[in-house]
Amino acid sequence: MAAQAQHKTRLNLLYPQGVPEPLHIKLLKWMLHSGSYVIIGIEVFVIATFAYQIKLHSDLGRLQNDINAKVEQIVSYSQEEAQIKQTQFRLETIKKNTATDLDWKKLLSVVSAQMPTRGTLSLVSFDHTTPEVGRFRISGRAPSGTDLSVFLAGLKNQTDYFNEVTLNGITLDQGMLVFVLSGTIKSGAK
Repeated sequence: MAAQAQHKTRLNLLYPQGVPEPLHIKLLKWMLHSGSYVIIGIEVFVIATFAYQIKLHSDLGRLQNDINAKVEQIVSYSQEEAQIKQTQFRLETIKKNTATDLDWKKLLSVVSAQMPTRGTLSLVSFDHTTPEVGRFRISGRAPSGTDLSVFLAGLKNQTDYFNEVTLNGITLDQGMLVFVLSGTIKSGAK
């Protein structure tokens, strides 16, 4: 009997050794065996996702604070921005005026050479919005009609520079004649 007790054979009567297990049984055994590993893996993934979400929320809060600080700085630059835009507009206007072919210095020197010594100019403007015809407008004060007529005749005699010179208006103010002249600039003067 002692010899029989040492030699035990295991026999599974439910599944004979020669018959293979069906696939659904193998799958069920595998799921029960490795299912705990799958559950642990899912838990690790959920915890990692939660930690990443906390990191993203802290980054979002930090970025929001940085943006709010920059907004205050940008708002403080609004006046400088308006000044810069105004300066850019002025520079564009200067560039546009100097890009034309008009010889501003020469035209101004011709006008000032014709002005009588006792007269004053309050406005001299040149308009070249239409490239074919340049226009000018002059406002000023003269002590007498003679000085005004000398000035008007001098400009009309400058046929190299001016096509038409017209007296638009004349008034008397505190003993001085206030006048407005206009005309066109000759295309060769450009």
